[in-house]
Amino acid sequence: MEVGVVGQAKAATSRSLDAGSAGTLLVATVGGRKTGSRDPSASRDYEVRLLDANGRSVRAVAMSDPGE
Repeated sequence: MEVGVVGQAKAATSRSLDAGSAGTLLVATVGGRKTGSRDPSASRDYEVRLLDANGRSVRAVAMSDPGE
């Protein structure tokens, strides 16, 4: 999977971690300014893409951080 900030060209490769009974946790580190739920003006939109074995996008989903 890749996670990219909308408006930025470079996407970050993510990795998944087993979170036990909670399921699977997706972790990705993206550049840019720090965001947080206490500062809604710092909110960013993301695109999460599922990639096939050749690196081609199979599915894309739009997401936002908790600031919105």
